Amino acid sequence: MVELRTKEFVGKAESIKSRELSMKSLVESLKEKISNIDNQKNSIKRRIASLYAELSSVEYDTNEDDEPDYNLIAFIENQIAQAKNELNDAEQEISSRAGELQKAEKEFEQIEEEKQQTLFEIQQRARTTSKNLSSASKIYGAYVDIGESLKQSFQAGLDALTQAAAILDGSVGVSDFSSAGG
Repeated sequence: MVELRTKEFVGKAESIKSRELSMKSLVESLKEKISNIDNQKNSIKRRIASLYAELSSVEYDTNEDDEPDYNLIAFIENQIAQAKNELNDAEQEISSRAGELQKAEKEFEQIEEEKQQTLFEIQQRARTTSKNLSSASKIYGAYVDIGESLKQSFQAGLDALTQAAAILDGSVGVSDFSSAGG
């Protein structure tokens, strides 16, 4: 893996955060769609049960000729068949969305792992940068100008790392580097 320059961590952090938020939104959207379809499925099941109850009562009802109302029976049976098709469609849609959800959750998990790894790298780099900043603060004499330049450079790097960590909902533990300010 190519080592990132300190300031490149901000761009990487922004990219990870963007993908994290996008994938989190997709996961939530899929969960909501599955829940809505599941509610529709339950409604269809209740409708089917109601139609079967209606069919059962109609089969025992007779018209003026003491015969069952075959037209009404056929109509109810047709409604049951349509409801069963709707139920099948809903179950297939849930299955399809569940597959999408599983894939999205796996991708979200990978993004979270990348986020944690990047945050760890940022924290490691911040420790090194802080030590370098502390060392640059100790430069004096004829090299004081070089020391000041190095301090500014290291501080800018530490600021960038702090920003990148914050984007990833973390920190560089600046309190750990309290000796760095000099």
